[in-house]
Amino acid sequence: MWTDNASKIDMLFYKPYADIISETAINTDDDPLTIGVFGLWGAGKSTLLNMLQESYNDSSDVICISINAWMFENYEDAKIAVMEALLQELDEKAPAELKKFFKTLLKKIDFLKVGTKVASTAAPVIASLVTGNPVPLILNLPSEAKEIETTIKSVSDSVRGIKENYMKDEIPVSESTVGNVRAFRKEFEEALSSNEIKRVVVLLDDLDRCQPERIIETLEAIKLFLSVKKTTFIIAADDNVIQYAIKKKYPNVDGFNVELDKEYIEKMIQLPIQIPELSSKDVQNYLLLLVLQMYMEKENFESLIKNIESNKIMVNSNVLELKQMEDLYGSINDSISFEKREEYKEVVDVILQIREIASHTLKGNPRQVKRFLNTFIIKRKLSLIYYGNDLNMGIMAKLLILHKLSPDLFNQLSVWNASFNMDSDVGNEQYKLMRQGMDDNISDSPYHKWYKARIKDWINCPPIELEKENLDRYFYLTREILNHIDDLENNLSEESKKILDRINSVTQGIAPGIVEDMKKLSPNDLEEVMTIILKRIRKGNVEPFLYSLIFVEFSDFRKDICDAIIDDDCNIEAGHFTALKSMFSKDETLISAFMDKLLEKKRIKKSIVSKIKGSE
Repeated sequence: MWTDNASKIDMLFYKPYADIISETAINTDDDPLTIGVFGLWGAGKSTLLNMLQESYNDSSDVICISINAWMFENYEDAKIAVMEALLQELDEKAPAELKKFFKTLLKKIDFLKVGTKVASTAAPVIASLVTGNPVPLILNLPSEAKEIETTIKSVSDSVRGIKENYMKDEIPVSESTVGNVRAFRKEFEEALSSNEIKRVVVLLDDLDRCQPERIIETLEAIKLFLSVKKTTFIIAADDNVIQYAIKKKYPNVDGFNVELDKEYIEKMIQLPIQIPELSSKDVQNYLLLLVLQMYMEKENFESLIKNIESNKIMVNSNVLELKQMEDLYGSINDSISFEKREEYKEVVDVILQIREIASHTLKGNPRQVKRFLNTFIIKRKLSLIYYGNDLNMGIMAKLLILHKLSPDLFNQLSVWNASFNMDSDVGNEQYKLMRQGMDDNISDSPYHKWYKARIKDWINCPPIELEKENLDRYFYLTREILNHIDDLENNLSEESKKILDRINSVTQGIAPGIVEDMKKLSPNDLEEVMTIILKRIRKGNVEPFLYSLIFVEFSDFRKDICDAIIDDDCNIEAGHFTALKSMFSKDETLISAFMDKLLEKKRIKKSIVSKIKGSE
């Protein structure tokens, strides 16, 4: 089985990224430097950070510190927690003669231990004064003069109270909060000025798992207190989550046409590095390598990975094949313990059989690949317990892929299978009819949902003639996902998320631009976006001007849009006229039948239908 933990073996072949980042982090003209390693959930960012940490293991003058931001999620003030964690690590790893400086700094942050008073009120002011960036101050200043006076007095009183109640007598404190921040930064920088320290590299992981307010607090701690000469912060996160946190903390101000989330990130991150989604070829290779990792002895597998890397095979355009790797490495079968060889042969044959279609469903995401394989292995083990060797694991894998492609069609196949005819040569009549009609004119077909490009690829993926198989036992083994629709919005690609974010605030003026950008999506991304749009249409949450534009531009989804509108219980009013007229002009036959159904349900007036058809 494969865990979600960061891998210590570079199966994603991220070493070129790690080499470039590790070199840039310590040999840079930017001092201090903050690097953003951006990628979607499960993209392998933690694995990359592990590689970076290992790259500094032999450096005597580079101190590398790893901090998991999620560990501080429940702390009262994440800024303090991050600062203390960093200073404690420095106290442990720094040369002996420097430890006293970090001990002093640890004492000096006592004044922040009531940080919810000062930091929450004063942080925007401090941020503006210390960093020279006016955005936080502008966004947080009260609107009335009296409120501004009260805010400043509150900050001043808080600092005075902290000095009296929390500061150690031997540690001087300024009456000014800004002065204390500047003093801390200066002393922190002086502590790192020793010739024995070339660079302090801080790896910050899992920031995107934190609540929005914790994300901002952590970024403030870095920018306000810790980002000084000789420091490099490498922040691994999904930048979409960071942008959301910034938008929530600093919503747009009326009259200011500024994308604050992007401005904030640009101020914070000097070097953004985007980890790309895995291509279809990459996913296929990763699937095969994960299977090999599971069955090969560890030393043998590591040797295989090194051979693949040194021969630069991963940059080839073709997917990895077993024969290719055996030509390079030798017999893989001989590297597997005798008692596991039969199981390995079955699993690897199934994965090679379905990996191409699987690569279109796993969204270029290593974590999704691991989860799919884990599910498949568990189902295989359950199958052996319940049914011995009776079930075809190729069919099991194919059904699991269908659920990822379309939970609705997975459920429909289960309904069809309930009418399986044991005495017929066909067995599943509905599936047979669907498969026979794939190449016909499908505009009015009851099976039109099965005729999308990637579902057709699934149908043609071996084993093909599923109508001859009674799938009862397969559906029994997958009963926990039967009739369960996954929340697709949690597992979208980055491009799909961006389109849907824009749709959330769509207006009639910008809708054509969004639809034009939808045309540029990959088939998989478009299918994801349309699945969510159709779901929203069924709930009445999509404006007619938008779904009519989509209807006109995407012929494959026209019947789906009509069906979704019918599923919505709302009446069609005069305000829908322009949208329906546009749809009618594009496909008279389909929209006529659609309006007839609405008339049957008494959800549209005959006068509106007549006007749309031009009979009035």
